[in-house]
Amino acid sequence: MAGATDFNQGRSADFSTVGCRAIDDRTLEIRAARPTPFLLRMMSARTWFPIPVHVLKQHGGMHRKGTQWTRLENIVSNGPYVLTEWKQNQFIQVSRSSTYWDRDNVNLDHIKFFPIESETFEDAAYRAVQLHRTYGVPVTKIETYRKERPDELRISPFSGTYYYSFNTTRPPLDDARVRQALAMAIDRKGITDEITRAGELPAHRFTPDGISGYVSTVPGVSLNRERARELLAEAGFPGGEGFPTITLLYNTSENHRVIAEAVQQMWQKELGVDIQLENQEWKVYLDSIHLGNFDIARNAYIVAPDDPTRFLESTRTGHGFNVAGWSNAGYDRLLTASLEEVEPTKRWEIFTTMEELLFEEMPIAPIYHYTNKYLIRPEVKNWTDNMLNTYPLREALLEP
Repeated sequence: MAGATDFNQGRSADFSTVGCRAIDDRTLEIRAARPTPFLLRMMSARTWFPIPVHVLKQHGGMHRKGTQWTRLENIVSNGPYVLTEWKQNQFIQVSRSSTYWDRDNVNLDHIKFFPIESETFEDAAYRAVQLHRTYGVPVTKIETYRKERPDELRISPFSGTYYYSFNTTRPPLDDARVRQALAMAIDRKGITDEITRAGELPAHRFTPDGISGYVSTVPGVSLNRERARELLAEAGFPGGEGFPTITLLYNTSENHRVIAEAVQQMWQKELGVDIQLENQEWKVYLDSIHLGNFDIARNAYIVAPDDPTRFLESTRTGHGFNVAGWSNAGYDRLLTASLEEVEPTKRWEIFTTMEELLFEEMPIAPIYHYTNKYLIRPEVKNWTDNMLNTYPLREALLEP
């Protein structure tokens, strides 16, 4: 919106210059910085949900992390459920709100959420009937559930891409030829067919096809072992000779580990490159990638499927998700042009050129496009899938 970038980056301290204001208690006015044909679709994302500013101000303000405003005794919310119990590292419980406008049509009285990082532990809890619905499924169990409990396994499209980020500020990854070689040596179809096995599509490009009608014509990156070896030799590492020890970092997860081990073997077999693997717990991993303390890092970008810009902007200079440290002035100019162009066909042409630049430089190596995959018990009714893996819990119903 108008003035938002200047305010966010400290070039303006006057919020009245930002194109967003409340005209009255029920009317929000937004003034865009440029034509934004996807604005209404974008506003369905959770980042647009309202929050009680007055409560944040009472508990440390808007600009501090780790404040107390979300604690049980402080939080103010406006949905069909309210927070009623929170036991650290055990569970969070929400209960039907007595003040929700449509509370008579909210089916469940209480819902408990359990923080389980391990897919193996989550699977065990589900089999023990301690969970009605899981967040994911261990890749090693998907075929088993397909055969034994097909009605409980759900797989559907998801708006996201699984990829590896190359730290372009560190040698030898500061050489685009090295990045291209590593990306071309990955057998994406082998990963989706033999490892993930949940209908994921091999990602030859960053942006999933079909978002707002956009289908890329860029070939992107595919398995090309011979060209990968040539590029690595051109970069000074024929057959992997002299290639330094670098590390592939991933956050702790059985699925991430299995994929990382497969890619590690591919790089060793096809390029003669030995890569170390390192896993870190989620918070430590986030600090590492945002501080640039990595060589190669597992990454994912998941956004509302409202416009291709949402994916391609994440690799612009200075973007918070651009942990690769990559910067290309031409790419940034094209991104600006795509935001100012309203004719879809012309915008698609701009996106195509951006993706061509992205794969000439290869700061990231896309692996696959996500699917939602989880387990849900037969007694759960009124549960529908969507591209963002968000669900209207108010409609969910439990049968005996």
